[in-house]
Amino acid sequence: MSKLSIKCENCNGQFDVEELNETVKCPYCDTVHSVSNLLGESDEVRLERMKTKMLREEAEKRRQEELAEKERSEREKEINEFKKSKTKIVIIVCTILAGMVTITCFQDDRILAGLVGIIDFCILVAAYMLGTQVIKEKFAGMRIIMTIGGIALLFVVFTLYSETAPDYTSEDVDWEEVTQEIREDSEKDADAISEPSSEPEETKEPETSEVKEETKSEQPSKKKKEKVSSDFKKMMDTYEEFFDEYIKFIEKYSKSDNPVDMMADYAEYMEKYAEYIEKLDQVDEDSLSVADAAYYTKVQSRILKKLSEIE
Repeated sequence: MSKLSIKCENCNGQFDVEELNETVKCPYCDTVHSVSNLLGESDEVRLERMKTKMLREEAEKRRQEELAEKERSEREKEINEFKKSKTKIVIIVCTILAGMVTITCFQDDRILAGLVGIIDFCILVAAYMLGTQVIKEKFAGMRIIMTIGGIALLFVVFTLYSETAPDYTSEDVDWEEVTQEIREDSEKDADAISEPSSEPEETKEPETSEVKEETKSEQPSKKKKEKVSSDFKKMMDTYEEFFDEYIKFIEKYSKSDNPVDMMADYAEYMEKYAEYIEKLDQVDEDSLSVADAAYYTKVQSRILKKLSEIE
């Protein structure tokens, strides 16, 4: 934009003014002048100059809007690329690991490893926020540097934790106590089902001897027909098979040279045991037939005997 040199009518000071400005203030005496009057322009020239100024302002505004739209589209493109990238998955996984390890460190009184874990967790969260552009990068490659640093620091946390980690032996798990708890639960379930009903049964004397004879003749036939229901028998057999596997696991564990590797198997057994207990709790004891209740007691007795024989 060109500039014009004009003279102030008040103080005769010489100064420059932009051609498209409508008014100008004298830098010497602060007098406000009309540029058109100072230049002696006609109304037509003044209107044309104003029109040109408006067109230039509109063009500049459109250019700024186009630049902003371009920046916005590029930003959205970068965010979508990050969300679809493997880097995002790596950051999320490492962040979860860092959080879990940090909690474990403090639970096991490994304060130094826990503090480093907190720092690592914050770095990884910041790296994710940089990837989604919640936080703007102050310099190019900031997100990549923080991601690599967070992963490297995660290995440091694992190293600090493992350096002070205790050596696990078979003595760390009190299998006798665990087995005793399972045995007590089984005894409670057996007592609950085999316990006779507290409500007295109503007895009626037959009116004639013929009714007696008919009742006696019907009883044997009922006993012959009464069997354990197939679904209940299947559930109890599966329950007993689980304890057979569990007992073998305990015996294997007591003889193992590396019991730490068996901790995952132990967790699975405890999960299965909880599922079986939940199924047994759902059984309506009042709806069990005499044969079902007897079979339940029989299975529980076998299980208790096997548990008691564990050395």
